[in-house]
Amino acid sequence: MGQYLIGWKVDVNKHMFVTVMQTIPFPATYKNAILGKRKTVTVRVGDEMGKYKQGAVYRASSYAGTDWGVSVRIVSVQQLPLGELGAHGLPKRSVQSLKKQMKLNNDTRVELFRFAYVGL
Repeated sequence: MGQYLIGWKVDVNKHMFVTVMQTIPFPATYKNAILGKRKTVTVRVGDEMGKYKQGAVYRASSYAGTDWGVSVRIVSVQQLPLGELGAHGLPKRSVQSLKKQMKLNNDTRVELFRFAYVGL
């Protein structure tokens, strides 16, 4: 999780404050769907679990750190076994791909995020 500089402001006493927003990385293959605001679900596994909080707003970025210029609010976070993702609307092919890529089994706990796009 990185940080993205949103801007700065000066208060009445001429103190300058920097506004920083945390980022949430996505695979590079998600970029077009994120920019087109078509993707609203993602799955997190391993050390990424527990990092992102429901209700918080994050800047979408690549895992390499490139900001994509889109902000998302985490609407819901559910921890569940990988084998139950299909019952929550994820395509079977996506679940099988995740299982194979990450070398997981159906009992492995994952976090399912639903998010919405916000204008910032």
